Amino acid sequence: MKEKLTIMMCALLLISPAVSAQSFAGGDGTSGNPYQIATATQLSDVRNYPTKSYILNNDIDLSSYQTSPGWFPICGTGPSFSGDFDGNGYKITGLVIDRSSTQYVGLFGYTVLGTIKNLGIEGASVKGSMDVGVLAGITNGGTVTNCYAKGTILPGTSNSHVGGLIGQATNNFSPARTSSINNCYASVSITATTGQFIGGLIGYMTATTTSGNKTNVDKCYSVGAVTRAAPYGSGFIADSYIANGGSVSVTNSYWDKDASGNTFSPFGTSKTTAEMKTQGTFSGWDFTASTGVWEIVSGYYPRLQIVQDNALPVELTSLTAEIAEKSVELKWNTATETNNYGFEIERSTTTGHPEQANASIYDPLRGRRPVGKGDWNKIGFVEGNGTTNAPKSYSFTDKSANGKTSYRLKQIDRDGKFEYSQ
Repeated sequence: MKEKLTIMMCALLLISPAVSAQSFAGGDGTSGNPYQIATATQLSDVRNYPTKSYILNNDIDLSSYQTSPGWFPICGTGPSFSGDFDGNGYKITGLVIDRSSTQYVGLFGYTVLGTIKNLGIEGASVKGSMDVGVLAGITNGGTVTNCYAKGTILPGTSNSHVGGLIGQATNNFSPARTSSINNCYASVSITATTGQFIGGLIGYMTATTTSGNKTNVDKCYSVGAVTRAAPYGSGFIADSYIANGGSVSVTNSYWDKDASGNTFSPFGTSKTTAEMKTQGTFSGWDFTASTGVWEIVSGYYPRLQIVQDNALPVELTSLTAEIAEKSVELKWNTATETNNYGFEIERSTTTGHPEQANASIYDPLRGRRPVGKGDWNKIGFVEGNGTTNAPKSYSFTDKSANGKTSYRLKQIDRDGKFEYSQ
């Protein structure tokens, strides 16, 4: 009922004769003077004016929207987003969506002829049914440029058209036009046990309806783990569909076959982790210092100059739990490690979930980190591998689990800094 009320309010606001800018930090919503977004509430208000232009003023923390079912995707139902959204080099953190039976799930639900650019999303935890991506469930027409997503996508009731960045990138307009995803990447661990078209970057690409319609991907990459096996799952883009003279193309794009745990993709070029951290791998990419699109730091994947991710010393690519009689076996993988002392395993018997935290711990070296609703207790420690560019696998068995239980990892560097898993 709460979602239906939100949709009704959206419709009422759309037919109002004038749009009030009071809820934004400035601007008038035009392309030359976009609405300025400085808070999570203002970001949520974008859904009420889906044809306008927007720009972020600072990083946005969505932790206030983490209580289940979490963030309601911008234009996931009702009018689609057809405006212009400029992240302005800032990041969105704390995105939690727990809507296992919902279609069109992501920060944005459904965009039509919209533009999203210069935006990073970090630490996301997303769950949906069909057309699911951290950035957007579906982009239809329009462009996505200079964006990245980091986090996890968890299994919903039916997993189809699921991608680390975008669930489905499509183009079905007349007259013909070109839809593009350029200079983007995803480091998103995707767990799917059913469904099809599951991809590390994009689940499904289409171009239909009119001869000349194009959906293009250029200079993009993905590095996240994808559990769904081929042909249903892919390390990069799972599949495509064209009709009536449409076309899809993927150029100068790559995916990490080591980190993904998935050796299949009909698009892009597979590379090892070491190759993905070598500038010479990325043919045609602009690495011009200060003025270019990309930069690469030794031991890390490429990152965008306009919006830089918080590259961590240890890149965790997956974390799973398996129940075996009276015990629980935790398994996790890393793509690379730098100065990694090891992992403390923490357990909580709360009925809440770490990704739906209503409190936080502040680490002055890493920022705010979520804490579950119950008390966390250390139950074990697993030694790390120090510094390595090779993927590593770890496991820990909890032989005293009882009731509804949540787990998380506390990764500790040799200099004492630490980071919690989602």
